[in-house]
Amino acid sequence: MQQRLLGFQEQTRKFLSTSREELETQLSMFEELLHSLPAVLISNHERQQGAGLTEEVGRVRLKMEEMLASSEEQKHVNIRQLRVSLRNDEFQSLNSREELRQQQLHSAVCSTHQELQVCVRARGEEFVTSLASLTEQLLSQLDLLVTPEETEAHKHQDTAVTIETGAETGRKPYTVSRTWPGIPYLLPSSVTMATTSSITTTRCTLGHLAVIEQRDAAVKRFEQMVRSELSRSDDDKRRQLSEIHTWNTHWRQQIHTLTHTHTHTLM
Repeated sequence: MQQRLLGFQEQTRKFLSTSREELETQLSMFEELLHSLPAVLISNHERQQGAGLTEEVGRVRLKMEEMLASSEEQKHVNIRQLRVSLRNDEFQSLNSREELRQQQLHSAVCSTHQELQVCVRARGEEFVTSLASLTEQLLSQLDLLVTPEETEAHKHQDTAVTIETGAETGRKPYTVSRTWPGIPYLLPSSVTMATTSSITTTRCTLGHLAVIEQRDAAVKRFEQMVRSELSRSDDDKRRQLSEIHTWNTHWRQQIHTLTHTHTHTLM
């Protein structure tokens, strides 16, 4: 009976050992999949937010292009009507229409620039806020994951010491909690808080570190996109206002010349 019991114990030991090995293999595979998932989710999030930003900015720019085309058409109409034979009242009416067009164009350029600035800033804030929420969810899921190292640690008698110090595996501790810094807003002057809230996890694994690394890399890329759009908006405004100013100067010179010519013709 004693030998049979010893045999059962040996079978149980082998069964537990085999079960642990299979579990460790499955956990390792699952851990690899789980570590690749955050990169995919963060990348998809970044791509969706970037597409949203491009779409919104494109819509504003299209509206501006249509307005510029309409204003340019009116400008050519005014140019064709400008001639010496105009009566004084016609001349003044034409000049008033052109000056009004120039003022409206100037206002439209400034308002479009402001609209683009607001649009880009809002998208930047939305990206940071939503990315912070996604990061917190990913880190929470990693907190719940049992690592192969922890499974291996349970083979030893002093499990608590093994997990706490990592002495048996030679790896970093996996049960030590850690607080991860929040994400700095891309344009701090437009929000009340400089960063999102920090996140505290119950452990610190390579998976946690990878999530934060991917998060920070996504923020840098999106920040570059935001600043590029803002810079382009500034450049467009300067160029358009410069063109308006150049034309305004030319128009006034034309009016002055025709006025002078018209006065001499009447004399």
